[in-house]
Amino acid sequence: MEDQDFKLFYETHAKPLWAYVYRLTNDSASTEDIVQESFIRLLNRDLKLFTDAQKKSYLYQTATNLFRDSLRKRKHTITWENLNEYEAPRAVPQDDGI
Repeated sequence: MEDQDFKLFYETHAKPLWAYVYRLTNDSASTEDIVQESFIRLLNRDLKLFTDAQKKSYLYQTATNLFRDSLRKRKHTITWENLNEYEAPRAVPQDDGI
């Protein structure tokens, strides 16, 4: 993608993409990260034969996938704040017949 083409594409789609991702994350920092990574991945693809609509679709799908990935990572993270939500498995006493 040529610099001028990318600049025009970015100016057209950055704000709507940011709004879409913010509705998903409700967090500015996460939104910025996802939007930035989405555009980086778009630039790294060979999309010469893609129309603008296909590029937009790729961009939004990438952002959605990045959001889902962040949810999966967060789901498996235990912090001190949510430690009480998790309980260690309790050992079941065994009857030794004594």
